[in-house]
Amino acid sequence: MSTVKRLAALLVGIIAVTSVTSVRAPVYAMGIEDARARDAQRVKLEGGLGDEALDVKKYAEAIEHYTKAINANACGGDCGKYYFKRGLAYQGMEKCAEAVADYEKAGETLTDNGELYFNESLCHSALNKSDLALADLNKAIRVNPDSMIYHVGRCIALFNKQDFAGALPDCEVTLTSAPDDQKMLYAAAMSAEQTGDKAKAAKFYKHLLDLDHGNTQASDGLRRVGS
Repeated sequence: MSTVKRLAALLVGIIAVTSVTSVRAPVYAMGIEDARARDAQRVKLEGGLGDEALDVKKYAEAIEHYTKAINANACGGDCGKYYFKRGLAYQGMEKCAEAVADYEKAGETLTDNGELYFNESLCHSALNKSDLALADLNKAIRVNPDSMIYHVGRCIALFNKQDFAGALPDCEVTLTSAPDDQKMLYAAAMSAEQTGDKAKAAKFYKHLLDLDHGNTQASDGLRRVGS
């Protein structure tokens, strides 16, 4: 065979190999992309079904759907969202240990979600872990310092720990938007009394007594602070 013919045959072989390779590679890549697309679609479907169940308090059903979304291995940046929502479903079933585990997973990515920290604080309180509950409330307030419900929670948590100096500012913040909240008035009055601010305590006790004339806690408090 002449040199020209040998080169021609070699060229044909190279072209044939290249053609096969160039055809097969896209087919393989398309297969992976199709699988990823199917997984992503499944995550979206299961997550949506979970949301629908959670909205109507079908907690067990919601947990099932969120678990499928998480286990599909395609939730990507949405995994934290599904862990959080599954935690809400567990909390709705009063399964706070499971809820906390999911909130912890969610918190790895949802670092600026005050609602997550607040709900975790409720579960930690239910589990008699007051220090952890307080830490959760601190995180929630750092994320959203204007949320009154977070300040209510911290006022109560600190009051129950008898940290009256710490509780008083949160109680007062709450009363700026809910001045007639009797529980907050009593907590603020007691906290002020325990920290030696008799004038402030008297103001809160008087307001409480104006709202509820038969409130013996308020009348007793006024006698104690000499007003």
